[in-house]
Amino acid sequence: MRLFSALFPLLLAVVFLLVWFGHALPVDRGLAVGLVFLPLLAFAVWKACLLHAVRLRVASDLHDSERLHRRLSESSPDGIFEIDRNLQVRYMNPSAIRTFGGAAPIGGARACEDVFPKKLAPVLIQQVREVLIMGESMRVDWSGIREDEGIWWDVALIPLKDDDGSCFGVLGVARDISDRHQLEDDLKRSLQEKSVLLAEISESEEKFRQIAHAAYDAIIMMDHDGNISFWNAAAGRMFGYQGKEVLGMPLHDTLAPGRFRDSYHRGFPVFREKGEGHALNKRLELTGLKKNGEEFPMELTLAPVMIHNQWASIGIVRDISERKAAEQRLQANFLFARTMFNAIPIPIYYKDKQGRYLGCNREFEDVFGMTETEMTGKRSSDLMPREFSVLCEAADQRLLKSGEKTQIFDAAIPTAKKGMRRLVFCKAVFPDEHGKTGGVIGAVLDMTGQKQAEEMLRKAKEAAEEADRAKSEFLAVMSHEIRTPLNSIVGFGSLLAETALDREQQECVDLLQAGARDLLLLVNDILDFSRIDAGHMELEEHPFDPLSCLGPVLDMVAMKAAAKELDLIGRQIGILPVIVHGDLMRVRQILLNVVGNAVKFTERGSVVVTLSGRKIAGSDQLSGRQELWRLFFTVRDSGIGVLPEKMALLFKPFSQIDASTTRKYGGSGLGLVIARRLCNLMGGDIQVRSRVGKGSIFNFSVTVGAPARREGREWDVESLPQRRFLLVDGSRMRRRAVGKMVAAWGWKPEEALTAKQALELLAKGGKCVAWVGRNMPDMKGDELCRTIRREYSVDEAGLVWLASPGMGKQAEEWGVQACLSGLVEPLRLWEALRCAASSTGGRRDFGTIDKGEQPSSSARHNRKNPLRVLLAEDNLSNQRLVIRVLEQLHFPCQVVETGTQVLKLMEKEEFDLLLLDIHMPEMDGMEVARRIRAGEAGAAASHVRIVALTADALKGDREKCLAAGMDDYISKPVNLTDLRRAVLMTYGGRKT
Repeated sequence: MRLFSALFPLLLAVVFLLVWFGHALPVDRGLAVGLVFLPLLAFAVWKACLLHAVRLRVASDLHDSERLHRRLSESSPDGIFEIDRNLQVRYMNPSAIRTFGGAAPIGGARACEDVFPKKLAPVLIQQVREVLIMGESMRVDWSGIREDEGIWWDVALIPLKDDDGSCFGVLGVARDISDRHQLEDDLKRSLQEKSVLLAEISESEEKFRQIAHAAYDAIIMMDHDGNISFWNAAAGRMFGYQGKEVLGMPLHDTLAPGRFRDSYHRGFPVFREKGEGHALNKRLELTGLKKNGEEFPMELTLAPVMIHNQWASIGIVRDISERKAAEQRLQANFLFARTMFNAIPIPIYYKDKQGRYLGCNREFEDVFGMTETEMTGKRSSDLMPREFSVLCEAADQRLLKSGEKTQIFDAAIPTAKKGMRRLVFCKAVFPDEHGKTGGVIGAVLDMTGQKQAEEMLRKAKEAAEEADRAKSEFLAVMSHEIRTPLNSIVGFGSLLAETALDREQQECVDLLQAGARDLLLLVNDILDFSRIDAGHMELEEHPFDPLSCLGPVLDMVAMKAAAKELDLIGRQIGILPVIVHGDLMRVRQILLNVVGNAVKFTERGSVVVTLSGRKIAGSDQLSGRQELWRLFFTVRDSGIGVLPEKMALLFKPFSQIDASTTRKYGGSGLGLVIARRLCNLMGGDIQVRSRVGKGSIFNFSVTVGAPARREGREWDVESLPQRRFLLVDGSRMRRRAVGKMVAAWGWKPEEALTAKQALELLAKGGKCVAWVGRNMPDMKGDELCRTIRREYSVDEAGLVWLASPGMGKQAEEWGVQACLSGLVEPLRLWEALRCAASSTGGRRDFGTIDKGEQPSSSARHNRKNPLRVLLAEDNLSNQRLVIRVLEQLHFPCQVVETGTQVLKLMEKEEFDLLLLDIHMPEMDGMEVARRIRAGEAGAAASHVRIVALTADALKGDREKCLAAGMDDYISKPVNLTDLRRAVLMTYGGRKT
């Protein structure tokens, strides 16, 4: 074919020549024409052959190209796929199959939904349609096409076009760009971290700059060349340079006086090379130079720092001009104080903590005959005789170790001028420069003449005290002698009351007991009056709650008030301290006298006791840690009243308004007298207002101490659940008192005068607490309680009942949560409301009158293991009384009459309980108790329980018995309940 192509032009030239020259040659014209067309036919055949060969070659090349492209596609890591205009997948290379999880379209096309994942197919179809419509390529990012959501693909969708430009399909190329995305994410994260780090560095630099500029001291930095590289605001104020004008200037030449610069420059090369120098890391006092040429003292702290592998330094400079001036003033003050110290005409000295003398004044030198130089650094043992030095050094150590600030003691010490003198040492601890104990300073006063005068006064006082003691002993003897027969009367009267008696006998016994109690009260009043009159009444001071005065006192008269059906109410007005300091027993005694009189002289109505208080202005400055409060008690009754002209007789000893009053109500006429004098002793007074037939109002006050800044009782109102409060009571006075108290605690009382009204209010619904009085016009209180409980649960309606004494058990059966017996007062009302509002069920009795516990049947009839009791009593009547009580309990008892017999008997036999009289022949009870506790009656006897039975009932007698080793104390006349309780307590605590 190639040869024919080469020869064809030559053959064509020959044919044309023959035709051209055919006219000249003798050749047939037809042959010539044939010869002409023969090349043309050959050319046509050649051209056809040539075209066929080209087609074969193109087909071969196209096949080779397709095979090459297929191999490239199949070996490509990119996913390649083809989608036609009908959204049918015609081709997918292996990478695309692995990527999209489809199958190759074999033998035809497959729909996109059958090849691509469900999550991707709708997106792909939408994007392919856009490419087919727009006819332009599209690049998209696909992620999350499989479960591994972290894979990202960069996909190119390329339109496939015909010759006429119409799209017949789309070629997709997907490349995994997860690594690129990861790198981009890492790069973003790195840039973010770098940005945060740069921000932190910038913030740190800004903080350092702000701190530096806010610092009081000057902060200056010197670079490697000795120039100033940092300068804070304080440095500018100190040296007078602004930061811009001083930065870059040589530090030493700028801030140091000229006379010091040479030494600075000599040491600077060593610092620049090694970072070392004699001034580094030290606090030095140097001289600085200000911009105006003024020199000033400064304190410099210099520290080396390494910056860019070069040594630099940071200096902190403090202007100590004021400190130097203060030191000069201090030196002047010291000289002044020293001059004044020597001018004081009293010997003064001071020592360190080790007892060495540090100095003294001239008067000390003159009195003790030694100079300050001679005694400085020495101890008392180096300067005084041993017996005196030991005394002084021991006193110094006590002062230093006790933590007290001052100490005063006296001793006989020899002096140089006057020999042995009685000296008083007034010592105090002085602080050192750190505020800790530095030593002891003392002043010496010569009290020899004063001590002699005091000795004379002491003897005179002892003589007077001896006379007072004789009077007190007489009162004690009289108290003992009166109480001893009273013990038999009261005791046997109580025993007789416990036996089976007819009505007439019971009345006689009741009168007997009432007379004995009145006689005992009279004896107590006479003794109290005698002590007050003689000035021997001493008040105690203990912490107590002011509100604790009300409950116990009202308890004592509640039985009498209940018998008369009187409203007995206690309440608080205003703010009171939680704790005060005073004599609680005497405050209660005053209140009991006044309230007892109110109940005694009131036949119907009410007795209301009100407590309030007020801080005495300026008392906190006068009394130091404590402030003074005045407590005010008001007792209002609706009794018989007092005529105005008879008022003065109320506080006159041994007097009453008229004889008929004494006959009807009894009494000695000393109660209010004692009350007024006790009020006066406690910084208060008592007053009365009264109207005949309308009642009386007694007001009395006492002064107590209270801790500063602790005024006000914190009623925990939040712990009191919010409930409706229904106030059902026939007594107007009680409704008014209870309503005011609960209103102060955040409850709004709803009053009901009758039981019918109460039930109507309850029917409105909502959780509530009901206060039920004793009686309403249409129903009794107990009946109303039972009615409410039948209709409402504990959670719906809590009940607080003002019960009569002894009704506690019945109240529990009726479903009453809180029971107030006979009286109303704040503390018990508060607890009762909390109990009733808690909806926990059960009953709590707030204010039940204690009639005394009776021996339990198990203790009374336990004869197999009886209590072994020894009674030491020299009075026959008292012996018989105690024996009868023990017989009721079925406990055997041995009786002795002297203390010596007690010790001898206890050496032979073991006892569980010793009932011990104090006044006995041969040996009193105090000595017996001490010897038993010391083991003189045997080791086993030293653990016996000892209970004192004594007629000594004066102040301090109980404490004396307990100090002697006794376990309990019962005064005569013996209360049988107290005696039984003491015996049963021993029985219950004994190891059998």
